[in-house]
Amino acid sequence: MNHPHGTPKGYTSGRCRCTPCRQAHAKDARDARRQKAYGRYTKHKRSAQQALNHINTLRATGITLKQIHTNTGIAMITLGEITLGKRATIQADTEQRILNYTPTPEQASPHATVNTPGAARRLQALQYNGWDQDTLAQKLGLQRSHVWKLTHQKISATTPIAARITDLYNHLWNQNPAPTKGSNLARAIARRNRWLPPLAWDEDKLDDPQHFGYPQEIAA
Repeated sequence: MNHPHGTPKGYTSGRCRCTPCRQAHAKDARDARRQKAYGRYTKHKRSAQQALNHINTLRATGITLKQIHTNTGIAMITLGEITLGKRATIQADTEQRILNYTPTPEQASPHATVNTPGAARRLQALQYNGWDQDTLAQKLGLQRSHVWKLTHQKISATTPIAARITDLYNHLWNQNPAPTKGSNLARAIARRNRWLPPLAWDEDKLDDPQHFGYPQEIAA
């Protein structure tokens, strides 16, 4: 009979007596005794898949297992086993605590990236209005090459940089710089690349990958 090795189910349902299955069964029994002692035990278990999906979503935003442990009280070894697929089932209480953990954006790692086109669209729209990349780089505190890569979607913006771009866009979207060689070039590049102006976007749709803006003749 097929069964997942190294899990309590492998020991009970699969009747496997290999070392990993025996260890998993013993650990599960210890966990049950501990839960009973704290009055939190329930014999009803849940598939670990939904909890694993939520953990993976959290980690994609830069949240670490240690942060999940700190905010849920779930043991690091339990989180590690769920993440590695070593636990096919978990206690209902464990699942609920994981699913209830919804951190604020401020808790995300500064190295986490924002996987939306919003940063690029905002930079493109500003350049459509004549804000050249040297000026944008200076205002954002970034290298010009970094701004170029963000604008052309060669890289994703980190959470802090995406926030800075949004703040700058909100400040400049309806302002045009004084005419200069740089501003004229920025406008020419934007139109050659068919980038859209700020008025082509709904503010709440800039980060939506499924929204592609309105035609320029309507935006104008």
